[in-house]
Amino acid sequence: MENYGIRKADDLSLHIEGFPDAVAVLQLDSEIARRVCDLSLHRDDLDFAFGCLKAINTTPDSDEVDFQQVLWRSAIFHFTKCFGASARFPLKAQTIYKPHPKEAMIAFRYFKNLRNNHFFHDQKFYNQSLPVAILNKRESAFKIAKVVSVSFHPQTLSNGEFGNLYKLISISIEWVEKEFDRNCDLLTEKLESLPYEELEQMPKVKYTAPSVDDLEKVRNKGRRR
Repeated sequence: MENYGIRKADDLSLHIEGFPDAVAVLQLDSEIARRVCDLSLHRDDLDFAFGCLKAINTTPDSDEVDFQQVLWRSAIFHFTKCFGASARFPLKAQTIYKPHPKEAMIAFRYFKNLRNNHFFHDQKFYNQSLPVAILNKRESAFKIAKVVSVSFHPQTLSNGEFGNLYKLISISIEWVEKEFDRNCDLLTEKLESLPYEELEQMPKVKYTAPSVDDLEKVRNKGRRR
């Protein structure tokens, strides 16, 4: 999966750098093409998760915000996002990690549960807050000094968990790249079989940046498998 420079013309059409003989960028619309699109977006999320993970080692501590924890949680969110229900087809952990030791699926389920039941919904007893009363000695004017809460937030970022997530993301990226290339080859073979005149008549790619109103719109899930 290579990266190319992109320019947008005045008519909103796109020009992809690095192809001196190109005359147009064609819009594709098929199941395979949509799968390629989804795989590309999965790769973007996995790359972002990988970047967050690697940045932990170079991020200094802060008294106000634990930036290492911010990066850790962001890495977990973007990694597990690829395996959840959305407009894209979800990655299948059983497929990706099947060739690897069973510990891979155990680690994957841990991070999925950590994201769903601790970071996102707080359904488990990882975070705890205990109401307590501080009892004074007998001769004090007041029996109760104060009612407070004692909070406990267990650390989920350790060398072992860091290594597990690093390995899971690496395996997922490798699988996505191979699947992306395979589907691109299938599309190329199909397009090469068409007459040039038919290719010339295909719609050209145009891009319009999303607006705030687009946040309320949902992509058609029924078209993505």
